[in-house]
Amino acid sequence: MRRQVVIVLVLLGLLCFAVTVMAEDIFLTKIDIKSQEDVRTLAASGINVYAKTSAFYLAETSKEHRDLLTQRGASFQTLDAEPMPGLYYFVYAKGKEDIEPYLRQIETKADVLTWEDNWALIKGNKFNIEKLPLEGFSIRKIFHQPLPLKTEKETPSLLEPLIPTYHPLVDSMVSKVTTEEIIGWVNHLSGEDTVDIGGSDYRIATRYTYTEGCSKAGQYIKERLDSLGLTTEYHLFDFPAFSGYVLDVIATPDGQTAWAGAYGGILKTTDAGTYWELVDGTESYSLWEVVAPHEDTLFAVGNNGMILKSLDAGDTWSELSSGTYEEFRGAYFESPTYGWAVGYNGTVLYTSSGGASWNTQSTPTATSLYSIDFVDSNNGWIVGSGGTILNTIDRGTNWNTQSSGIYQNLYGLDFVTSLKGWAVGDVGRVLYTADAGTTWNVKSVGTSERLNAVCFVDSLYGWIAGFAGTVLYTTDGGSTWQDRSTPYGYYLYGGNFVNDTTGWVVGYNSIDYTDNGGQTWNPQSGNIESLQMKNVVATLPGEDGVSGEYLITAHYDDASEDEMNYAPGADDNASGVSAVLTAASILKDYELKYTVKFVTFPAEEQGLVGSWYYAQDAYNAGDNILGVLNFDMIAFDGNDDNIVEIHTGTEAPSIALGDILVGTLSDYGINLVPQKITMGATDRSDHASFWDFGFPAILGIEDFDDFHPAYHTTGDVIAVFDTSYFVDFCRASVAALATLAAPFIIGDANGDGEADIVDAVFLVNYVLKSGSPPNPEAAGDVNCDGEVNISDVVYLVNYVLKSGPAPCAET
Repeated sequence: MRRQVVIVLVLLGLLCFAVTVMAEDIFLTKIDIKSQEDVRTLAASGINVYAKTSAFYLAETSKEHRDLLTQRGASFQTLDAEPMPGLYYFVYAKGKEDIEPYLRQIETKADVLTWEDNWALIKGNKFNIEKLPLEGFSIRKIFHQPLPLKTEKETPSLLEPLIPTYHPLVDSMVSKVTTEEIIGWVNHLSGEDTVDIGGSDYRIATRYTYTEGCSKAGQYIKERLDSLGLTTEYHLFDFPAFSGYVLDVIATPDGQTAWAGAYGGILKTTDAGTYWELVDGTESYSLWEVVAPHEDTLFAVGNNGMILKSLDAGDTWSELSSGTYEEFRGAYFESPTYGWAVGYNGTVLYTSSGGASWNTQSTPTATSLYSIDFVDSNNGWIVGSGGTILNTIDRGTNWNTQSSGIYQNLYGLDFVTSLKGWAVGDVGRVLYTADAGTTWNVKSVGTSERLNAVCFVDSLYGWIAGFAGTVLYTTDGGSTWQDRSTPYGYYLYGGNFVNDTTGWVVGYNSIDYTDNGGQTWNPQSGNIESLQMKNVVATLPGEDGVSGEYLITAHYDDASEDEMNYAPGADDNASGVSAVLTAASILKDYELKYTVKFVTFPAEEQGLVGSWYYAQDAYNAGDNILGVLNFDMIAFDGNDDNIVEIHTGTEAPSIALGDILVGTLSDYGINLVPQKITMGATDRSDHASFWDFGFPAILGIEDFDDFHPAYHTTGDVIAVFDTSYFVDFCRASVAALATLAAPFIIGDANGDGEADIVDAVFLVNYVLKSGSPPNPEAAGDVNCDGEVNISDVVYLVNYVLKSGPAPCAET
């Protein structure tokens, strides 16, 4: 029985899909933005933009797109001819340090595509890139979600004419900021003090995203906001343990157990995909193909010369020494002992020792090789870039070139019999041979999408998969192909079928399963284990619920070199969260014209993840966000110069928002020295997520030229705070938010900060003589019956002169 299982698994190894790279005419492109005309050009072009900075956008472009940009005189640069959306990040050096001295360190985690000043654009495995903040960097994830180039309705112009002036009511609010309270928040969040969370004592020793401490910190913040009487809720989003490209899949004959190789590890299921688990210890690997020559023995190959082996059905994996750093894209094993791996620069390695040692087999090409298949011990084929097809009849002792007749890249390969085989590649290329490759013929299958994988389960039934969710199916040996495309996956790279009806296609954030020949597909990517994260949102409604809302925000996660055990994050960013909590504790006692939301995010250190999901959902829901005040690291002033940086970017509403914050400093005697930054504004904190979706936003942060020396270390503790600087920064946050929210006292019709007889005269003039109205009108609704009329005048006179009931008192 074991021998039969081995034979079947060997056959499945022959049938498994190859994996591939991005189409030759699609590029990751950096497009310079010098004016609004450049933005309009992009908006009209249909180009998908995935990241925006003040100086350039990042987009995927085709040849036609680049031709259009050239015609319009746009300046652009190709960054990646093999783009893999979802694997890109910006990485930043500390403060204003140049990134160049750190490039070699960064390259141990990812590929550097371009860099400038203090940032670099990188591409690679999510798990490895997320280690960079633990080494003192910060990162920003580029999500594979096209961004709006302009909002559907114009940004409200409320901010631009708003000139902050002294208001006694705001001054009284600023005066309520106390050192004791804000230091108390930081002590709780940074683990200095044990706190009550959910009715039990808990010490928040670390707020690193993947720890219990981060979840407890979110709960702590929510409970404190609840205690203030605010309407508080969690904004939930899934933060998967795995996120990215699934590049290959192989299954047992019964289809119950399957393994998937991915940019980010190996996934395994034992229940046909009802649940997929990321195998512990494989997260740092970027793997292109998995093969199973035996029910217990598996191999996987991938980037940087990586070859892995498992002897326990894929539950644990060990590295094999390949002796090279070339990128492997394909593998074939005829047994647990004998196998091949192929990759870049014409690399072909062969083992006869189960991977204990490897020998290089010579090939007549230096092109990239993507897939390999054998029909018996001696006869095999390899396909690669530029239409490369290689053949051996002596087990690889000699590899010879066969003429494909095309120049496009070929990525997928499968031989059905010793004579008949198929190869697929760019722009819908499908080749077949009926004479072992002596001649290869082009087969039209009705698509120009890039095709990445081909698999026949027998001489009649076969599958092809590629981009745009393309899945083609044949029941007559390839004479005709039917469209069985999946609506759930776009960038499909590989797949595996255990019979003519049942199997998977896989790709970017996609594992799609069918048991009816592709007539319907069941998406299983949501079955991969994930961590549910929680943005904490408290709402203080304004008197007019439709006028719009202002947000004050901060991230509550942190990082350090001992992230799982101790990451106090006092400055980064318990300080910013304390500003949010302080503002909530003060503004709750006032009537506001505009709604205010107090929002804190997790997973900022993983690339602004929490705020990005919040901003995306707010945009999709049509939320009328008038402005966002984001505070991150506001408590360190090593040289005592009181400088604060206010990053506004170049959009007019955000600049106006920054002007309001700057203006409050002088209006309320706050001892800070502002530096407003437009061009060159950083996008390394959560305000940038709101910029992505067209919302006005600013960042308030300490001086980058005086950057916290214990950034992302266990030394980020409250003992190194400049307390007076921190208190003033919190006062500034309250002053700016209050100015925006427009607080008022019911009965204070003239807005001078008091409800007195002068307001009664003001109301008489308004009601009887068409004078100026109260602003907001609710300030004049002294009896709170929903109208401003003479009865409010009587009510106010009775209150002021006869000690009657206070405005809006319950009767």
